[in-house]
Amino acid sequence: MKGLVCVLGLLLVHPALGLHCHDDITLTDPQEYTYTIPGYATGSGADGTATVKEILEYWGNFHVNFFVFGSFAGNPTDSISPAKMSAGLYMKNGSLIHSLEIDCSANTWATYITLNTTGLVTVYQSGELETPCVEGENFDMWFKIQQQYMMQWIYNEEAMQYGYHRTSFNNGQRALLAKKGYGYTPTAWDKWRFRPLAIPMMHTADKAHSFRLSASGAASFKRFAFGKCIAWPEELSSNCTAANNWFTARDKNDEPAGQYGNSIKVWMPQCASLGSIYWDHLNEVVKPDENVPSSKNPQCYCCCTDMTTGLVYGGPDKWDTYCAVYSPDTAICPMDSVCMEVTYNSALYAEALGMMDDEDHEEEEGKMIA
Repeated sequence: MKGLVCVLGLLLVHPALGLHCHDDITLTDPQEYTYTIPGYATGSGADGTATVKEILEYWGNFHVNFFVFGSFAGNPTDSISPAKMSAGLYMKNGSLIHSLEIDCSANTWATYITLNTTGLVTVYQSGELETPCVEGENFDMWFKIQQQYMMQWIYNEEAMQYGYHRTSFNNGQRALLAKKGYGYTPTAWDKWRFRPLAIPMMHTADKAHSFRLSASGAASFKRFAFGKCIAWPEELSSNCTAANNWFTARDKNDEPAGQYGNSIKVWMPQCASLGSIYWDHLNEVVKPDENVPSSKNPQCYCCCTDMTTGLVYGGPDKWDTYCAVYSPDTAICPMDSVCMEVTYNSALYAEALGMMDDEDHEEEEGKMIA
């Protein structure tokens, strides 16, 4: 048992390549896509969308993730037809809430909002890309709603926002990171935390109806995932450490994303050993979805995991069979013995140990023996 404390969140339900998102979709039109948001798009609001109360009743909070994966099939900086990608959150009547645009030819990014003082669509923030678009390479966009006025984008590890505001904090999350060995020393500053900006938008996240994608030139979208979940690129599904590194570069506790990261370290993919391509046969900290009720002791899922893919054993149809809800604060994962029978593979663990650096080998081997 790894003993990590869970925080309420959400997950996936599709032949997915991540951890239990609400939807995980292979896109058939590579340059245009619109996703109608579950729990937001329909309700008793004035425009037929959900009210704040209905959103919270459905999801538990506003913290949902939008994952976009794509690639450049040709020259993205072509002068005649340069690659551009845009993704954004929209109201039912088509009004913009918040969007991101990447211009490969200009090597720039810009976010847009409907400004609260004018009602006009305007550039909110902009900048140069640290890494240019490259022919034949993949790209990803990760959008996270935090609160009604607070949301942020990450594009290929880069935070598409600058500036922050300070809010009071009970230091629980940071103290937890220190307690669980993540190298953070609590200080007097822990009564504060630095958060992404509250955006001066006219239309807030609770008015959302759909999420739209558009691309031009050599850019194309391959996959879209949504939910309170973790997803990673398909090409990393056979390499746990690579998926782990991809996630770490975009989380809140590490650079380069840092405070603009879209998740916390405890939800990182769990590998069989340090540096291994194989996944742990038992994932003890899978984010809880909208079906997990709030409780005094925060709960999450633990699941039997295919060691070669990181997916729940048997696929999404077996979620109820090979995953269980529990509180790591007060209990041991109830799937422990089941997973030993169906997903534990001693040969893969032995191979995983061989993939580690010598200095890590003794520590990890001792954990397995213990």
